[in-house]
Amino acid sequence: MAALGTALMAAGGAGESVTLQVTGVIGAVGACVAYILAEGYADGSGGNDSKDE
Repeated sequence: MAALGTALMAAGGAGESVTLQVTGVIGAVGACVAYILAEGYADGSGGNDSKDE
């Protein structure tokens, strides 16, 4: 996603600093989404392995 944004901004004539800032924001949002998905997967995969005997 960041590569697509960088390419579009380069084609549009955006400056290097703007491109760097937007790429950083895209990367940060991507990291947050990955964390949320990983937490949801971990919570949904049945974290209790304890068995009642």
